[in-house]
Amino acid sequence: MGVNFAEGGRAFSDPDRTFANLDPGIIASLVTATADFALLIDDEGKVVDVAMRQDVCPPEVYHAWIGRAFIDTVTSECRLKAKRLLADVADRSETRREINHPVPDSPDLPVSYVMLPLARAGGRVALGRDLRAVADLQQRLISAQLAYDHEFEQVRSVEAQYRVLFETSAQFYLIVDPKNRTIIEANAVARKGLLKHDAVGSSLESLFAADTHAELDRLIATAFSSGKSEHGTLRHSGPGNVPATVSLRFFRHLGSPRLSVQIEPGGTGFARTSDDLTQSLLSGLGATSPDAIVIFDEEMRVVLTNQSYLDLVQVAELAQLRGQQQSDRIGQRGVEMRVLKNAIDNQGIVRTLTTYVTTAYGGTVPVDIGGTAFSVDGRRFYGLVIRRNERTSSPANQSGRGEMRPANDMIGLVGQMPLRDIVRDTTDIIERLCIEAALELTQNNRASAAELLGISRQALYTKLRRFGIIGEAG
Repeated sequence: MGVNFAEGGRAFSDPDRTFANLDPGIIASLVTATADFALLIDDEGKVVDVAMRQDVCPPEVYHAWIGRAFIDTVTSECRLKAKRLLADVADRSETRREINHPVPDSPDLPVSYVMLPLARAGGRVALGRDLRAVADLQQRLISAQLAYDHEFEQVRSVEAQYRVLFETSAQFYLIVDPKNRTIIEANAVARKGLLKHDAVGSSLESLFAADTHAELDRLIATAFSSGKSEHGTLRHSGPGNVPATVSLRFFRHLGSPRLSVQIEPGGTGFARTSDDLTQSLLSGLGATSPDAIVIFDEEMRVVLTNQSYLDLVQVAELAQLRGQQQSDRIGQRGVEMRVLKNAIDNQGIVRTLTTYVTTAYGGTVPVDIGGTAFSVDGRRFYGLVIRRNERTSSPANQSGRGEMRPANDMIGLVGQMPLRDIVRDTTDIIERLCIEAALELTQNNRASAAELLGISRQALYTKLRRFGIIGEAG
């Protein structure tokens, strides 16, 4: 019986004839030369003798192995693998198995063993390969990966902080490629306030009147040569040629120069617009209310919010929310908003619903919500008044799943909706939480999630579409 060369190698064609007359000393040398150490084991599984390359482990350790059962020389978690290794000889298998030997006052000794029979002697030999170098490389690789992940998270954190500052600034910020003076990025207020200009992809010169382009050239050249911020006044290219203060500064990104342009709005050319409907809606619900107010159309899309709501969800401008649904911000995605709308349609008003609001950056704020419906110019709107509830801990701080809420959150609807509707909507919440928990436990494996929930895969797909989470599940 020889070593299995199943991976493409080749064994000796006639080892019985080739090695029949080899001196036992030569055979012993061959064994020790091909392995870091070798153990002679008798039929009872006891270690009879040990041959070891220098410095593999202290002599007192391997001397203590002689006369002991092989499975008693390994760590507790490797005993089963040691038994299988001994059984490999009977099964005529040469599978390598990784086994650890305990070493007093030192890390365990990892060894890759293959067991071969000694037919004439009635025993077997275990050839071992020292894996400490491999283990050390693996540990260094893991340490390097952890260090890389830590540094990557730090970079992402810094990038997120600057992204928040960039997007929430009340001033216009543009990032320009100085080679062709094309705008490659603009913050939220710039995208909104530049009005007729589609900022990203357009030319920087297109924002300013033609007779100020020479001044723009001078500012760019001075900023490039000085390496500092340069300030000047340029006029907008739109109606009225409104003047605006401009600051320019060069920086480098991935080895390429970039130009940061900051614009202070000075008039209607760079300013936001408002309309009569907005003012009418704000005056109807109280534009200066310290409570957050958000108004939806009949499709539950945002029409208007006050500043308190923008502060609550940590969004810089109404333009970032207008026309969007808020089911992913208010309570469970798609559930609480449907409950609120149904209650308002049935009863005309909701006095209190305890839930939470998810901010633009992933935080959660416990809130109490009241709602009503009203009409303006023949159009139906839904208005929600949202007040922070400091007495209720946010879902992120509760034990268990971060999105679980107290069971009595629906009590505020008693008397405002029929019992069957409250039960139906509460069932929806529980059903969705169970589906999300199953997807999380199975790492978004839908087949496993369906089996975990005790439903068919088709039924799971139907529920994913119903709750609007089919995209989240991947």
